[in-house]
Amino acid sequence: MILDRFIYKPKLNILYVLYQDFNCNSAIHVHNFANSIAGLGNECIVSVPNNKNSFMDISSEPPLYIPAEYQEIAGSKVTFSDNKDPDIIHVWTPREITRIFHSSIKNRFKNSRLVIHLEDNEDLIFEKQANMSQEQVKELSEDQLNNLVNSSLSHPIRYKDFLEQADGMTVIIDTLCKFIPKGTPSMVLWPIIDPAKFTAKPKDNALLRELGINNDPLIICYTGNVHRSNTQEVRSLYTAVALANEEGIPIKLIRTGNDYCDFLGDDIERLHKYSVELGHVKYEEIPSLLALADILIQPGGPDEFNDYRLPSKIPEYLAAGKPVVAPNTNIGRYLRNNKNAMITEKGDEFEILDAIRALSGNKPLRERLSRGGREFAIKHFDKKRISSDLERFYRRVSRKRSWEWRKADTIR
Repeated sequence: MILDRFIYKPKLNILYVLYQDFNCNSAIHVHNFANSIAGLGNECIVSVPNNKNSFMDISSEPPLYIPAEYQEIAGSKVTFSDNKDPDIIHVWTPREITRIFHSSIKNRFKNSRLVIHLEDNEDLIFEKQANMSQEQVKELSEDQLNNLVNSSLSHPIRYKDFLEQADGMTVIIDTLCKFIPKGTPSMVLWPIIDPAKFTAKPKDNALLRELGINNDPLIICYTGNVHRSNTQEVRSLYTAVALANEEGIPIKLIRTGNDYCDFLGDDIERLHKYSVELGHVKYEEIPSLLALADILIQPGGPDEFNDYRLPSKIPEYLAAGKPVVAPNTNIGRYLRNNKNAMITEKGDEFEILDAIRALSGNKPLRERLSRGGREFAIKHFDKKRISSDLERFYRRVSRKRSWEWRKADTIR
């Protein structure tokens, strides 16, 4: 005889704190985590500084969480259905805007546990934005630092104090574990990717015509912003595309995202000749654009910036079922060369050009990488596994024990 036994599983209240509205790069990650955690029977609120309705730019379907703005949380205009405090406040990166908001609500939510998520080398980003070396930053006075830090950056001193307050931490890639204070519970949290949304499908010829792409060129799609930290690597992708065309390989680059700095300089006219610039597009449009691509490329190589991040576009590229070229850093360290992706060491224009040459004339290799990349994505960015692990981590940090229906051992 097999018996069912009921084990109580208390609901968790999770408050996510995003550094920007739902149009930021991290928003789709939080959207997917909050939806999946809510789908397990918990209650989630995702708070943003303003423009909470921007969640509609991510998905046309109603979310399972409650979107809210900071002021609505601070003023108790948006609360959990049981009117209880959040069990977990999950702050997405220790930037000044999130740190200050948490500071404003922590006394009210004294029993809430703080979890902080890391997705970048915050020290390096500050140095890049301030155009200073690490040594120069260390010599700055407190007033000088305060004048340089804006709300979108992490304060070089205060963010480290903030991390010390955390009851738990999540990191997007294992290399970021070195920033976790000793003894703080932590987990590596890879993004969730919907394999039904990002999937291999035929090219939309009507969309190609709409974009002005004719004569059936090889197509690369790059979906990402350009900022001071990645100017050189994105420029190398544009340059490789131009070089390929100039040596007789017809190829077009479809590019989405904003430019926050001038990265093409005097070569802009030459390099834009081979690109279709779409600027910011709604997230729901990305899968259709990726489906147009013959090759998907993440430029760049190992360095102090790339080693400590996981470009959100790479998991999407892999799931899209297209051959992916990725650098031997961050998630590239987990991919098998010529099985899941073509791995580059420098990821500069010359190595990217070599990859384009190799893939353009080798259909069996493209097909093998397409299959291998999608298999990796389905296995490692799985909603069920990741959400289960994350909920278990939340319960560990909140100290709310997990109970559920289980089958007891067979009794004879």
